[in-house]
Amino acid sequence: MRKKIAITRALPFDLEEILPSEQFELKIWQKEMGPTKAELREFAHDVDGLISLLTDQIDEEFLSCNPNLRAIAQYAVGVNNIDLPACAKKGIVVSNTPDVLTQATANLAFALMLSLARRIPESQKSAARGEWLDWMPTKFLGLELQGATLGIFGMGRIGQAMAELCQKSFGMKIVFSHYKKMTIKNAEQVPIEELLSQSDIVSVHAPLTTVTRDFFNLEKFSLMKEQSIFLNTARGELVKTDDLVQSLESGKFLGVGLDVTAPEPLPANSPLYQFDRVLITPHIASAEGPVRRKMAMMVAKQIKSALNNERPANLVDVSLIQGRVK
Repeated sequence: MRKKIAITRALPFDLEEILPSEQFELKIWQKEMGPTKAELREFAHDVDGLISLLTDQIDEEFLSCNPNLRAIAQYAVGVNNIDLPACAKKGIVVSNTPDVLTQATANLAFALMLSLARRIPESQKSAARGEWLDWMPTKFLGLELQGATLGIFGMGRIGQAMAELCQKSFGMKIVFSHYKKMTIKNAEQVPIEELLSQSDIVSVHAPLTTVTRDFFNLEKFSLMKEQSIFLNTARGELVKTDDLVQSLESGKFLGVGLDVTAPEPLPANSPLYQFDRVLITPHIASAEGPVRRKMAMMVAKQIKSALNNERPANLVDVSLIQGRVK
């Protein structure tokens, strides 16, 4: 009997190369918008495996409505949309796609930093409004990155890749907090208060946990340097959006770069769009063609392994939902 697998979006790879039709029946969600919670329950109600995205809410209610489910392969690194303890109780194997998108995400954080340090979004919008009247020696003076201090909140794979880019390119001083295994040289671990007060750029790369949710709030922003840069390419819920808006209104930042937001997608009427110094991209950190294809190949291989009673290459541990800020 063929094993049924639900895939909640069309992916940039022919999954049948790894999941042949003789062995697997693939159900692919065909609409441009992802399924609602109710639609997802119905779509996956009789499947053995699920290839999911971050926007798919996989909670205990979903799992109870889908009793045949044995394995979930997440097309992402983060798994905060999945109730891992509930999966563990039901014996459902969960895997994700680490490593393959590490450099792509760091590259985007680096690009956001460069754009904001040179005030590119702000100057482009000014020019488009017809305000470019002459060469202006005192306008749009940016941050010198050579020798600047970069604060990394979350020194995992992506945080380390970002730190290495900044060290090699600009000889930046690196300070960090909230880390797992740290291998980068010439980086100093400091308390979060020191990181915020010392850093010219703060770049967020931590997972979303009960500890890190809403971690960056008005209190944290008040500790940051005036005219510093704040970057978030991790999870939008790490930042308290109303407090970020309030800090922007006070003129706190030279620039803010966000690839993730809360809520997500960010509605068109969000006040964040009103600030010339805010650069928002629609969660595109992994959007390099080869990277997205490798991610698709990875989830296909992992769901196949799990459904064949083999250990997936990137098995997610329930302990990943626990975190401490150091």
